[in-house]
Amino acid sequence: MSNKVSRVVWVVFGNVAIVIALLVFVEGLSSYALLIRESARNPLQEMRHHTRYDANLGWVSLPNLDIEDMYGSGSRLRTNTRGFRNAEDFEPARSPGRRRIICSGDSVTFGQGVSDDQTFCNLFGTLDPTIEPINMGQVGYGVDQAYLWYRQEADDLDVDLHILAFITHDILRMKYKEYMNRGRPVLVVRDGKLELTNVPVPEKSQVLSGLSVLTSRIKMLRTAEVAAKIRKRLPLERRQVPGTWTARSDDEVKIVLSALLQELVRFNEERTRSTALVYLPSMKELRDPGDEDLATWLPFAKAQAKALDVPFLDLFEELRDLPAHEASELFLDGYHLSNAGNALVAARLLEELRADSRSGPSLSRGDT
Repeated sequence: MSNKVSRVVWVVFGNVAIVIALLVFVEGLSSYALLIRESARNPLQEMRHHTRYDANLGWVSLPNLDIEDMYGSGSRLRTNTRGFRNAEDFEPARSPGRRRIICSGDSVTFGQGVSDDQTFCNLFGTLDPTIEPINMGQVGYGVDQAYLWYRQEADDLDVDLHILAFITHDILRMKYKEYMNRGRPVLVVRDGKLELTNVPVPEKSQVLSGLSVLTSRIKMLRTAEVAAKIRKRLPLERRQVPGTWTARSDDEVKIVLSALLQELVRFNEERTRSTALVYLPSMKELRDPGDEDLATWLPFAKAQAKALDVPFLDLFEELRDLPAHEASELFLDGYHLSNAGNALVAARLLEELRADSRSGPSLSRGDT
């Protein structure tokens, strides 16, 4: 190869390397820009607009809210007299010809970031006007809080199907008696029965809430993921701050979660309600299918559903093979669904629920 050709080759390779380096830099810069934007938005500050302290649950939605532009122009937030994210109240008995679905869960189910009519739960009623959806999602809830609120507020309602939707973090929250500096109840199993502890829930100061939000956002960065993996390989011991509550182990949470799901299914069967479990992924899990927490909790939840013989709708399986740019369009911030994400989830869930006889024949089209 002549010197002239060699120089051309090196120039081409050099330019390609520069372009790649710039793309990596821009991607990293974009991640940090997103971090700053989301931290400045502070979801806990938003929570204070629509939640109040509750001694048994930690916090619940304020009733009878109507905030026109909660998440931006036209993104309306309304709650009814019970604090559900619905514009209307519900009589205990459903109307003839209507099917009623309750959706329990965290901020993804609640629809943080989108308008009332764009949450996947409320979209069930758009896809099928004979369905009456009740949105009992709540920002920051763990699976335990979602279960407790449902038991407390939905007992008197005539319901066909109860959907408990959760992300991995909703299970991890069950390890702690606080979430972002807010106290939360703790379920334990004693003598084979669920028992509620840490109640009344301590009312916490909000001074450290901003730091808590920033910490959670930093964990989403690629650099933080790499640093966490490196740390796990190093022989470092975790230091316990004196006076703090030690997080429960995975095994302890598994015992509680198993008992909770058994009790939930029993509770629903006694009221002739069907139960369905829905596992929702984060953007981080979609781009890293080997995520350690996902690998622990997704198979466990799936096994629990199989043992209880209830539908288990795994949206991770649904979305993991999507091209990266298509998957990213389904999320607002890596966790919460965009309008497109909510629409896709609603359509897929309704389709799968109708195809599964355990979801209840009343969900079939044309059945009254």
